[in-house]
Amino acid sequence: MQPDPEPEITQDDYLKSAADAVGRAAGDGPVAVDPDVADFMGAFEDDALSEAEALDSIVDWLADGEEGAGHG
Repeated sequence: MQPDPEPEITQDDYLKSAADAVGRAAGDGPVAVDPDVADFMGAFEDDALSEAEALDSIVDWLADGEEGAGHG
């Protein structure tokens, strides 16, 4: 009788296990992380605002603060 082949790990199971391992290893210092695992962990570029939009936003906020400084 032949032994059953080892069950394959699913992609999701692999990513969860790898993310857990990264989390444990990160306590000791910097860790190199596979890009797919990093993406699974949420390490992606935030593109909600461009740099120019962020600067415009802070300039608007500062201008609003100066105009309303005497009110309150």
